[in-house]
Amino acid sequence: IELVAKEDREAFRRVYAHSANKLFAICLGITRSHAAAEDVLQETFLKIWDRAKGYEPERNRPLAWLAAIARNTAIDWHRRHTKYRDVGEDELNFH
Repeated sequence: IELVAKEDREAFRRVYAHSANKLFAICLGITRSHAAAEDVLQETFLKIWDRAKGYEPERNRPLAWLAAIARNTAIDWHRRHTKYRDVGEDELNFH
């Protein structure tokens, strides 16, 4: 990740190769859609590229840091794509 922070494309390819399957599983578990998980994974790796300079190896293990980005990106996707409806007072009464 430290090499990715220096915009090393080969390092980025290695990070992708070593983590994509695990991160995809995280995305799929949250989105419950193969297509959505693919989109979220792509967004995740864009964030990884952009945020690599902020990675602090003394605070996080590499895979934990990557997984947190994937999880948060998938949760954000889920929030954007889940429709909430107002529950009326009638529905709240338990008879």
